[in-house]
Amino acid sequence: PAAVAVIRRLALEKPQQLGHLAWYAAHIESYREAELSHLEGKCYLDYAGAALFCRSQLQAASAVLLDGLLANPHTSPVTASLVCSARAQVLEMFGVSSETHTLIFTSGATQALQLVGENFAWSSDSIFLYAEDSHTSSVGLRQFAKRANANCGTFALDDLQHLAKDVGRASPLEGTSVQSAEELGWETSVRTHGANLLAFPGESNFSGARADLSAIAGLRACPQRWRVLLDAAKLACSPGALDLSTCPADFVVMSFYKIFG
Repeated sequence: PAAVAVIRRLALEKPQQLGHLAWYAAHIESYREAELSHLEGKCYLDYAGAALFCRSQLQAASAVLLDGLLANPHTSPVTASLVCSARAQVLEMFGVSSETHTLIFTSGATQALQLVGENFAWSSDSIFLYAEDSHTSSVGLRQFAKRANANCGTFALDDLQHLAKDVGRASPLEGTSVQSAEELGWETSVRTHGANLLAFPGESNFSGARADLSAIAGLRACPQRWRVLLDAAKLACSPGALDLSTCPADFVVMSFYKIFG
């Protein structure tokens, strides 16, 4: 096909940047025929919304359901073992284990964010900051913060690495008790003793810009002692892009359907 020929040509012309596509070009058509026959010649471009499921996935999932008896994991050792195995495999995929991380399965990233919002230790001394590039589900957490009379603000994703030393780069939301960006930089205020939450996407759904995850350690150690919420729904779609062993975020949410279809 013409598309494969173009990929091969680009891989040869720019081996350093696109050389890895040579493998892709050699196998994509056979993979598409074997695993993605349901595309029926269509071109799928919505990978930011959801990945494509493949034939072998459906066959493997069907085999588990048809060949075994799954029951309540609290009463069925077989089912409990499968759940534990799934947790271990997911944690391993992101470079960690149950010794350092707790994995909670939800219906998706939105419910995971809601779970954080409902259970975070909000108070009137709290600050909630979220990146301007945040998904609407992350933005919705401000409703939980406002119920506790916490202050809310936004920041540009490019400023993430500077917030640990200069939280004044953030902009307070209208209606909060903070009237200027400088007031968010309290050094001695009691508000720095509240439970503060900072949320941002690992990769922007809007622009594709990626956050500097190396800033997280500094944010957790600065005077505000931020609890960091990383929305990795898009970032986790790229193989190897998220290594939790080097990313000390307190909360990380992701969407499996974006990864596996």
